[in-house]
Amino acid sequence: MKTKIIFSGLIIAMLLLSVGCNKELTGIEVGQEFKLAYNQKATITDQQTGESIKVKFEELIVDSRCPTGALCMWEGAVTLELLINNTQKIEVTHSAGPVNDTIIITDNGDYKVALIEADPYPILDKTINKHDYVATLKIMR
Repeated sequence: MKTKIIFSGLIIAMLLLSVGCNKELTGIEVGQEFKLAYNQKATITDQQTGESIKVKFEELIVDSRCPTGALCMWEGAVTLELLINNTQKIEVTHSAGPVNDTIIITDNGDYKVALIEADPYPILDKTINKHDYVATLKIMR
C-alpha cells in the first residue's frame, strides 16, 4: 500500500513538472536571445514601439546535422517551424556553415527572426524525440 502511495505521488509530481515545462515565456525583449522548447510559446516585447510578438515552436521539420561520432560529407542543418502571432507559419534553418536563415516575420517587415541553435545535437545511433528539442532564437529589428 505504501509503495502505491509513493508511486502515485511520483506520477502526479512528474505530470505537474511536465506541465510547468511548457510555460509561456515573457519578459523577453527584441534583440535578446531566448530558448524555446518544443511546443512552447514566448512573448517578445519591443521596448521602442511597445509592440509584442508571440512565437511558438510549432514543429521540427528536419535535423540533418552530422551526428557526433559520424563521418559526414556535409555538416547538415536543422529546420524548425515557428508560429508567429498565432497566424504566420515560418521555417527557420541553422547550419554549421556560413548560410543561415533570417526570416522577416511581420507584414510590414519591421522584425526578423533567426535560429541561433537547436539542442540537443544529434549523436550517432541515438534517436532524439522531437519533444526534447530546444531552440535558441533571436527576434531583431
